[in-house]
Formats: sequence, structure tokens, C-alpha cells
Amino acid sequence: RVLFRSGRVFTINAKGEVTAYDAATGKRLWRTKTPPKKEDDGAFLGGGVAYEDGKLFVCGGFAQVVSLDANTGRVLWRTPVDTPIHSAPTVNGGRVFAVTVENQVVSIAASTGKMLWTYSGASTPTILLGGAAPAVDGGVVIAAFTSGELAALRVDTGTPLWNETVV
Repeated sequence: RVLFRSGRVFTINAKGEVTAYDAATGKRLWRTKTPPKKEDDGAFLGGGVAYEDGKLFVCGGFAQVVSLDANTGRVLWRTPVDTPIHSAPTVNGGRVFAVTVENQVVSIAASTGKMLWTYSGASTPTILLGGAAPAVDGGVVIAAFTSGELAALRVDTGTPLWNETVV
């Protein structure tokens, strides 16, 4: 996964290492390992990075969301979630949104890592290793689940506005 912001290219590899490069020169600026210390080297199971206000937000197969300083790669906070996350997070208005492999949307405060709310979609026996990041606009977050369900949720509370099954 690759993200380009503020003259830098940020990547995440299959082991959960995030690396920053200068976009003009290709020079590596920093590299940070995001998996918890107790995790073995294993598959990352998807995930990705998002950027807002000089911070990166990283999630993936190790069941956590991590915030990094985009200039240094220093870990700012880590927030555990119940299960691994299969797609890139979305950050908007000081909130980080991600969807887990068990079809749960999590909303986390970008400044502190505090869990704000969760919403559970329909469960499914099939797990996809990739997926769409949530979309956010106008106070609404839209999440797509592996069950074929789409849910529109209030950004501030996670209250469902509507949901639809598309399969």
C-alpha cells in the first residue's frame, strides 16, 4: 500500500513496516515497525495507511490502529481492536475509521487513540484480505462489509442512518 502526502511517499509492507521516502529524491527518511512486540513475523492481512495533520494512521492484520508522527515515524499511540483490520483506515475531522475482518466499524479519536464507538455489521463466514476503506463526508461514514452490506452511520455517534444489502 502506498500513500503520497506533503512531498513524501509512505508505504506499508506485508510485515507491517511503514517507511517514508522523499518524493523528489527517493531517499528513505525513516522506517517504523508497527506490529506489537509480542507478535511473530507473520502475514499482515491487508490494512493500509491514512494521513491527516502531520500524522499517519496505520492498521492491518495485528488487530490495532497505530498513529505515527509523519515526520519522524515515532509511535504516538496504539489502540487495540477486537480483530484484524482488512483495509486502509480513513481519517476525517479528527476521527479514524476502519473496518475489521468481522465486519465491525471502529471510530477512534485521532489525537488520543481513544475508542469512540463501534458498529457491527452482519457476520459472514468468508474473510476478505482486502477491502474498501470507509468513506466519510458531511457527518456520515459509509462502510462496506464482506457480507455485501453497506451501512451509513453518524460520524459522531455511530448511529445507523440506513443500511442496504447489495448482493
